[in-house]
Amino acid sequence: MVMTHCMPTEQDGKKRRVMIVDDHPVVCEGIVQAIAREPDLEVAGVVTDIAAAMALVKEDPPDAAIVDLGLGSEDGLELVHRLVAERPGIAIVAFSMYDELLYAERALKAGARGYVMKDVSITTLLEAVRRAIAGNVTVGEKVTTKILSLFGSGREAHGQSEVSKLSDRELAIFRLIGGGLTTREIAERVGLSIKTVESHRLHIKKKLGLESANKLVVHAAAWVLDEG
Repeated sequence: MVMTHCMPTEQDGKKRRVMIVDDHPVVCEGIVQAIAREPDLEVAGVVTDIAAAMALVKEDPPDAAIVDLGLGSEDGLELVHRLVAERPGIAIVAFSMYDELLYAERALKAGARGYVMKDVSITTLLEAVRRAIAGNVTVGEKVTTKILSLFGSGREAHGQSEVSKLSDRELAIFRLIGGGLTTREIAERVGLSIKTVESHRLHIKKKLGLESANKLVVHAAAWVLDEG
């Protein structure tokens, strides 16, 4: 894990409030217990979906948020976008099992200040939160050079896989297709019309060079299986 230098958050004696957005109770419990032992951090709330997260931010804004990108049927990247739009100063750390090379850059562009894989220690996660609060960025070793060098050159930092061509919304829909959902079910899950989802499916097929709906489903299912 690569982190930039920052000043400790406890320097002014004020505890920074951290919202946890994750739909896995065991994970949430572990983070809550860890934060309770920290002198400079406290839990602002634990929520499991986008609606609850947005409600909390509007009612009692936290300083930081740990956001699971895999919120069941919901899109964690969409939540990052919405949190930053609602509260531009919020320090977000994306917390995920998804491929760093595909998702880290997307999370940072959405407004997160860190991307941490779920296989790291709780100490590493909380350090990422502190650095995010201080305005610094935390990413994994294998994406640091790639992302920072490409950002510096003004070029895109997407990986070379075909799936990396998809937009954030298309990627979310592609994942749901791979999970076996129909167009109608996807529309209900993501809050779009059936026509809009069908349009996204066409764009996905074109970008991935797939000739039929069946090939799209097979390709998506294989990708989801490989990811998980």
